Amino acid sequence: MSEVAPALLRHKLAALERSQAIVELDLDGIVLCANQSFLQLMGYLDDQVTGRSYSMFAPATESHACEYDRLLQQLRNGEHAAGEFCRLHASGDQIWVLGAYCPVLKDLGQLRRPSTLI
Repeated sequence: MSEVAPALLRHKLAALERSQAIVELDLDGIVLCANQSFLQLMGYLDDQVTGRSYSMFAPATESHACEYDRLLQQLRNGEHAAGEFCRLHASGDQIWVLGAYCPVLKDLGQLRRPSTLI
């Protein structure tokens, strides 16, 4: 890898951070971190989401619970998902987001953690 590649990668990641709402989860769906765009979109502060289950953003209906379980299983299987998703804002209002759930893989293709881009 050239010396330019790490710098380019840092710039690409910074561009994503500026332009996308991003939340990172562990394999159990626990929020590891969320960027400012995600926090603003969902109406929370960092300490209100970090360490909590991502399911807090899923409406409590049975169909949404099944959708959330399927989504988490897809991510655990290393599969991505994209589409429109109903999520709960801190106010309790339902919002629809167009997003992509992307597994972050280690060098050998092993799942490291899921990330969400909205």
